[in-house]
Amino acid sequence: MLEKLTRVTTDILVADQLKKWIVSKDLQAGDRLPTEQYLCEELGVARHTLREGIKRLAQLGVLESRTGSGTYISKVSFDNFAEYMLYLKERKDISNDDISHIRRILEGYSASLCARMATESDISELEQAVEAMEKACEKDNWKAYVECDVAFHAAIAEATKNLLLIGLISAIRNLTVSFMNELDRNSVGISMEVHKKLLEAIKKRDSKSAEAIMDEHISISHKLMKT
Repeated sequence: MLEKLTRVTTDILVADQLKKWIVSKDLQAGDRLPTEQYLCEELGVARHTLREGIKRLAQLGVLESRTGSGTYISKVSFDNFAEYMLYLKERKDISNDDISHIRRILEGYSASLCARMATESDISELEQAVEAMEKACEKDNWKAYVECDVAFHAAIAEATKNLLLIGLISAIRNLTVSFMNELDRNSVGISMEVHKKLLEAIKKRDSKSAEAIMDEHISISHKLMKT
């Protein structure tokens, strides 16, 4: 049973109650919430207030409304955080130094863990990403190269099976793209070789080398920023 609310002054109270209810019912991504009438009766609130609470959770990425179908639990997403991080970069609260430092921390560990955890399927995906990077490099297609580079790093994170690490690296993806777009494009050859070295270290299950190569890669990239 949901705890009845005797006083509701903001949508925050309803949102908090709904979050507690979702957790208590162990609802998963894709599960649908009960009808508005049911939730209003359980919470003791007006429909308008309930909708404001649902709207708040939708903004947080907890819920999603589907026209003509209802309200559902959203899949895990760090999109809101990612959007906010990019906003902070645009207003210069986050610098390229900041991006480089946090990438070295997160992605260095990600590479190390990937070398220990990656399945054959994960490694195959990494190989495909590197091949795609090579093709983009050969065609001198910087935009495609950046996309493939980011996909390679995302695949490394996915191979760790650590949801929080995957989410945080995903959340700084837009920052990474912004960072890469400020690199000297003549450095693509260096970048390509480092990615190949990193892939080989992962395939050999050499976690220390994978971490060191990733750290070196991000450090060198930072030094190659356009001036």
